[in-house]
Amino acid sequence: MKSLRNIIVSLAGLAVLSYCGLGQPAYACDDEEPNPPPCGEDPDNPEHPNTPVTCEAYTVTYQHGTGNTLYNCVDTYEPTQTTINWDEECGFHLTTHDCECIGRWWGCFDPNTEILMGDQVTTKKLFEVKNGDYLWNPLSGAPARVAKRVAGGEDIPLVEIRYNDKAIRVTQDHPMVVLGEAPNISLLDTLARETGYAVKQAKDISENDSLLGNDGVYHKVTSVKLLPVKTGQTVINVELESLSGSIQEHAVVANGIVTGDLLSQNALKQAKSF
Repeated sequence: MKSLRNIIVSLAGLAVLSYCGLGQPAYACDDEEPNPPPCGEDPDNPEHPNTPVTCEAYTVTYQHGTGNTLYNCVDTYEPTQTTINWDEECGFHLTTHDCECIGRWWGCFDPNTEILMGDQVTTKKLFEVKNGDYLWNPLSGAPARVAKRVAGGEDIPLVEIRYNDKAIRVTQDHPMVVLGEAPNISLLDTLARETGYAVKQAKDISENDSLLGNDGVYHKVTSVKLLPVKTGQTVINVELESLSGSIQEHAVVANGIVTGDLLSQNALKQAKSF
């Protein structure tokens, strides 16, 4: 009888070995727990002390800068180990740090400005315009693709310029197309001089000036005023795709008024700094 009992115990041991043996994951059963997990428990179970955790790379995008310089940055972090135990923390190290200077120059539009699209019919509020959209350029007489779109906070009062029922709200350094003799700066080439228009910063516009409308007519300015700074005030601008730095290649129609884009505002700002 004793021999038969030993045989039964041995067979039971072989059954356990076959279940928790070579064919199963090597995770020990903790017999000290009130409800120990079964041998070969799913390794994805986070409660299991030997469950491996995968560490994955991630990226962080942000903007930084002050004054007239603004940067778009992307940082990539790689894990120092690909897998760790469930009770450990993933470690990371910075592998790439890429930043692009998008030069703000304090010359942008109110986000709700209506921009004429490339079909000369529809408009979009500027905050709805995206890279790759086509806008109408009235100075070149053709649609132009948006190559860059920038946005940021603005803690300086915007300028509101009006004529008749038209009004535009822009930052103080924004370029406006006006009637007059073009100044001798690289922004305005021979063609600009022959057309008789000039470019002024919004802060320099007065009721003595006439703004160019999308109808091709110069309209006498009826009022110019600084607006109170709003809490969380933001501004947006775009740069049109072009091989030229001429104002002819970098103009848009905003609220029915012809004005410059990001590149033309930067060129005018630089020209006035000399």
